[in-house]
Amino acid sequence: MQPNSQKQVSVWRPPYVFSLGFVFSNALTWMVALGTPLLLLCQELGASPLQIGLVSAFPMLMLPLQVLATALLPYLGYKRQSMLGWSIRAVFLLVPLGIVIVAPAEPAPWMLPALMIAMLGFAVFRAMGMSVTFPWTYAILPEGLRGRYFATEQFVMGVSGLFIMLLSAWVIKALPIYSAFTALYVLTLIGSISAVSCLTKLPDAPAPKDMHAAHILRNTWPLIRARGPFRSYLFLMVAIALFNTSIRPFTVYYLRGQTDVSDSHIFLLVSMQVFGGIVMAFITRRFADRIGVRPLLLSAQIVTAGVCLFWLILVLGAAGMISLLPLVYFAMGSAESLLVLGNLKYTPQLSNDNDRAFVCSVLGALAGICGGVAPILWGWFLKDAQAQSINVARFAGFFACNLVLQLALIPRFARIREKEPLPRIPFHRIGSAFGFGRE
Repeated sequence: MQPNSQKQVSVWRPPYVFSLGFVFSNALTWMVALGTPLLLLCQELGASPLQIGLVSAFPMLMLPLQVLATALLPYLGYKRQSMLGWSIRAVFLLVPLGIVIVAPAEPAPWMLPALMIAMLGFAVFRAMGMSVTFPWTYAILPEGLRGRYFATEQFVMGVSGLFIMLLSAWVIKALPIYSAFTALYVLTLIGSISAVSCLTKLPDAPAPKDMHAAHILRNTWPLIRARGPFRSYLFLMVAIALFNTSIRPFTVYYLRGQTDVSDSHIFLLVSMQVFGGIVMAFITRRFADRIGVRPLLLSAQIVTAGVCLFWLILVLGAAGMISLLPLVYFAMGSAESLLVLGNLKYTPQLSNDNDRAFVCSVLGALAGICGGVAPILWGWFLKDAQAQSINVARFAGFFACNLVLQLALIPRFARIREKEPLPRIPFHRIGSAFGFGRE
């Protein structure tokens, strides 16, 4: 399964194509179940801003469960635990599907709480599946294919996200609201079934033997406390999560409440963000295994700093810059793709094979819970109590602080060291990144 020559292996051939199939199908699921359609359904059922904030935070707040879920690995193994988590997750989609099929003219009092509880359960078992999916994928990939695969994975996820976003915009505009929700949740359920089906076709990998509950409880705090690459990188990811997870929701909120940008235009802007991620993933996948982590993470920081500078100027009153929003959203998606790929390449280097699931889960859990709490706290800080809208001066302060943070972290990312030296980048072949030449 791991040929001697990297050129003999393609991410589009079995078994790796089934992993990409899981990524595509899974994106169809979570981009509806946890994305804008969910927020619109909550609003249709009479949710308050606080309830919408809680539902939005569930996925991040449940990420610490990934650490506990790794204790099941010695008993279930990668494949069985992953399939179990993703399968049970799909069951919770029946609740919103049932609600939208009923299509209440006046929502019953129990509907919104039932939806919120279902999404909490969805997030719990999503965390169970996520705790092993990445280390399992990493374990079955040949070393020389990992960078190209993860870049391709981001590309596939972006294509799926762009498809479901444009489809959502169309069905919500073309159909009665509950008919549109029904179509989307049926597609989501189909995506969940397809995702689990793809997992059945992947080979298993040897599960870590020492990943018991006692091992997790005994080693989590020492791992966080010990000076070294893990703690340094954890600091960087937590710092980014405290700001970056709040950019998308509050910029959309600002555009809707403080500018003349229409809802359909906002959908197109968010689609440009997804498209930016697709393009960057397509470019980087050609040479992802021939460059280090630092160029990816540094590029993400520089682009994000530029995005923060743009928003700061716009919020301070440069209304004429609104015409540049498509380019800015494209840049936001590109930076996000670079950050995710850099993280996927570097995180496995922070541990050995036996502890990889545990270390990845601790890192994801701590950064994730900070990313989940941050929008709630920023929402409280940015709210203009008198106008029931966003406080523009505080919003400018948010981007000023974020800009300072992004610039301050650049030297920290520049000091990241990888375990093994990488070959020189063949700059004369960079054109192949755009599709010219052979893979």
